[in-house]
Amino acid sequence: MHYACLEPDATGVARFGDAPLSFSPFAYAPPAAPVDVSSPLPATSLFFVSSPPAWEGALRSGTCRQLFLCLAGEVEVGADDQVTRCFRPGSALVIAAGAGREHPWRVVGPEAALVVVVQLDD
Repeated sequence: MHYACLEPDATGVARFGDAPLSFSPFAYAPPAAPVDVSSPLPATSLFFVSSPPAWEGALRSGTCRQLFLCLAGEVEVGADDQVTRCFRPGSALVIAAGAGREHPWRVVGPEAALVVVVQLDD
């Protein structure tokens, strides 16, 4: 499994990439059989963002890495190099701290977008 990431290159231009997500068997809910679990990501806060259809704005790189999880709708995010990616329910994007400037963000399709934002502490 992979998740999208938006990180600055050596020149400071934020570009999309993909990072692997590895899992290991873990007895998460004994006595049930083990399930595959990823390594934990320390976080400082979590919040939800709901954007109406056709909403346009910008994501701003903060002082920490941020994990965006799309729960509903579809959003399009742009990188500094003008490449865009669409994120649908079930997709994830990690934006590096200070990854460029503002990144265009727009809701596409007829449905409102619902996103979970997790500010990572690492």
